[in-house]
Amino acid sequence: MEYRRIGSGTTVRISPWRGDVSTAQVVTVGGPAPDEAMVLDLLQLLGRRGVTTVLTAALSPEDQCPFSAAGFTALEHLALMHRSLHPGGPAPP
Repeated sequence: MEYRRIGSGTTVRISPWRGDVSTAQVVTVGGPAPDEAMVLDLLQLLGRRGVTTVLTAALSPEDQCPFSAAGFTALEHLALMHRSLHPGGPAPP
């Protein structure tokens, strides 16, 4: 796993997906959201390292834009699940 600064202050975490070094997971962990150019530059870097597939963490529709522009497609549609630990607890935000 590594943390890498891309573009103008975006920090991403890059790690093998489930131990497979040919597949990388990229997660934005700090700074502004990346733009398409930053994503494309990161893909070139990962390709030079022998990575053949790149996955992201779950992304909001807005955060998907630069990845979609760089050729990413939806792999799964995920549900955000909630359960209160207290009876009669608050509703989800």
